[in-house]
Amino acid sequence: MNISFIEKEKENFHNFSYSLFKTKHSEESVGIKIFINNKKIVYTSDTEFFPELKKHIDNSDILVIECASPIGKKIVGHLNFNEIIDITESLNINKIILTHFYPDSLPSQELNKKFILGNDLLNIKIN
Repeated sequence: MNISFIEKEKENFHNFSYSLFKTKHSEESVGIKIFINNKKIVYTSDTEFFPELKKHIDNSDILVIECASPIGKKIVGHLNFNEIIDITESLNINKIILTHFYPDSLPSQELNKKFILGNDLLNIKIN
């Protein structure tokens, strides 16, 4: 038996499709937009801000975004919580799941209902 994987920027299947987009982290880093049942799910992977990021994540039902930089400090190739607020505040995003975070990268106050802290085996219902 011969199995091969081909990385395509876009693919359409019977009931869903996806498209990849380049992120600003390393040469091979990409994010993914998944479209299923008229819903859009976006996973950024590790990235820092780049102007096209807003276009990729706008109108997401769920955005999974990394938050590795400490608040008030910049780590190249990563976002911090304040940057995520700035990037997403004018966009149409239903739920934001923060991933790749550390204790010093999260705000001390309680997050609003739009934000969820990611964890292993997290289940999210898309309305």
